Amino acid sequence: MNVPGATPTPYLPHPPNGDALLNLFCFHHAGADASAFRGWAEHLGPDVSVAPIQLPGRASRIRETRFTELELLAADVGKALLPWLNRPYLFYGHSMGALLAYTVASRLGPDTLLPKALIVSGYPAPHLPHTLELQPDLTDRELMERLLGLGGLPAELADHQEWLEVLMPVIRDDLAMCASHRPISFRRLPIPIHVLAGQHDPLVDVADVLAWQQHTSKLFRSETLPGRHFFPQERPAAFYAALLRAVSAWMPSSSMVRGPNEKP
Repeated sequence: MNVPGATPTPYLPHPPNGDALLNLFCFHHAGADASAFRGWAEHLGPDVSVAPIQLPGRASRIRETRFTELELLAADVGKALLPWLNRPYLFYGHSMGALLAYTVASRLGPDTLLPKALIVSGYPAPHLPHTLELQPDLTDRELMERLLGLGGLPAELADHQEWLEVLMPVIRDDLAMCASHRPISFRRLPIPIHVLAGQHDPLVDVADVLAWQQHTSKLFRSETLPGRHFFPQERPAAFYAALLRAVSAWMPSSSMVRGPNEKP
């Protein structure tokens, strides 16, 4: 039950706060974990409950087997989130997280409360090719250099082999999972889609962003922000301002969230 103080679960180490008007479920990028969203709550205010998704095989779930098939992971995540999808909520995902958030949303059944909107960043529309292909003969060093070029890894990690030995297998599995997505056809989701994009993102161009419009039968919005692929970290002030605008557009009134016998 979605109430304050609810017990954390493997996928939700920080469950939604039952006092909030809107829950924001956050899906992280490849190689990351739920800590990528640390500090978000203070930027979005008390009416938004930030609930990061913790995927298997990292952080507190390091001993669990990682998924390399997107559909299998999306099904598992959707099942885990179902008890929490009884109040107004949004999905947000960056890069790999955008693809996963979209896939989870597309699998929700007709009797499930749908997200008020899907907010995505740093990823081309799902029917387009995955832009960071993982070549089989790519060494860990070469992969690391590509990620450093995108701003996806702190430069100091290059000097810590023990960290790379832990991180590189996670990134490889995550990229394999993205590559497993092979859409033959797609339907338009009956929820709005809001896309945030980095102005100088080498992996996502303007056409990739606008193509997301083909995946919704509702409102479509896009916004370009300064920065490269990891613009949320590079330009946090601009990103948080844009995210707050996107979230605020779907904020329900308290009467729409609380029952008649609940106190505001």
